[in-house]
Amino acid sequence: MVERVWSADVQAIGDRIVTLTPAKAGELQRYLDVIYGLKPGMFPILDVRPVPPEPEPTVWADPVFDVVLESVDPVRRIVVIKALRDLLPLGLREARDLMEQAPSMIAKGLAREEAERFQQELRLAGAKVVVKARREEC
Repeated sequence: MVERVWSADVQAIGDRIVTLTPAKAGELQRYLDVIYGLKPGMFPILDVRPVPPEPEPTVWADPVFDVVLESVDPVRRIVVIKALRDLLPLGLREARDLMEQAPSMIAKGLAREEAERFQQELRLAGAKVVVKARREEC
C-alpha cells in the first residue's frame, strides 16, 4: 500500500484543527462562514461511494458451430438430398423438404471438425453451405 505524503503546511493546519475544543471549532466554523462564505459540506472532499465489485470474468466454453444450407445447385438436387440423408437421420421426404427450405439450419452446436465435415460433403454434393461459430457461456 502506498503511503500518502502530506505537505508541511497541510500537516500544520490539520494538527492545529485537531487540538481545537468544540467551542473553538464552532468559532472557526462561524469565521469561515462570515469572512469567506464557506459552509460545512459545501466542498465534499471525500466521495464516499461504494466501489462496485469487479465483474467476474466470463468463462467461455469452446466455440460451437452451426451449419446453414444457403442454396442448392438445381442440377445437383438429388445428390444434395443423398448427402443430407447420409449426414443426418432423415428420410427422403424430410431431406428434400430441408433442401427446398434453403436457407435453413442443417445442424446446431457441432464441434469444429464435425461442422467442417458437413460443409465439405455438402459442397461436394453441390450445395452452398455456411458454418457459423458461436460461443456459449459456461
